[in-house]
Amino acid sequence: MTVYIDTANICLYDRIINAYELNDLKIRDGKIYINGQESNSYTFKMDYYFMMGDNRHNSADSRFWGFVPEDHIVGKAVFIWMSLKDEEHNGESGKFRLSKLFTNESKMRWNRFFTFVSSDGLSRSYLIHFLVIVAGIYGFSYFRRKKNEKVLKEK
Repeated sequence: MTVYIDTANICLYDRIINAYELNDLKIRDGKIYINGQESNSYTFKMDYYFMMGDNRHNSADSRFWGFVPEDHIVGKAVFIWMSLKDEEHNGESGKFRLSKLFTNESKMRWNRFFTFVSSDGLSRSYLIHFLVIVAGIYGFSYFRRKKNEKVLKEK
C-alpha cells in the first residue's frame, strides 16, 4: 500500500517508517527525506493490522499504540464468546435493556455467541451446549445442597 506523505501527516507514519521498516527518516526545510532521498509518498513493506482488546471501552490496544506489524502478532482469535450489534446501526447509546433481550431490537447477535473462529467461513454456535452444562451444574449443586440439608436435619 502506498500513502502520500507530507509534513502534516508524517506524524502518523514516522514510527512505522523508522522503527518497523528500518528506514532513515529525516525532515529538513519542510521536506521529507527517506534514506537520504526526498520523498512525497511511501510504500509499506509489511502488512499492518488494527488490534482491538477484549475490553473495548477500557483497553490499551491499537487506539493507544497504533497499527501492529504482521510479524509482531503472536496469536489468533479462536473463540467468540459474546457479540453485540453496532450501536450506530442499532439506535441505542450503549444501554443494555433487559426488556429487549429476546426481541428483534436486542443488541445481542445470538447466532455468534460461543462460536469458534474458522478460516472456512462456517460457524457453529455452542451456546445451547454451554447453557445445558450451566443448568446441569446448577441443578447438581441445588440437589446436593438439599441432600446435605436433609442429612443435617436428621442428626
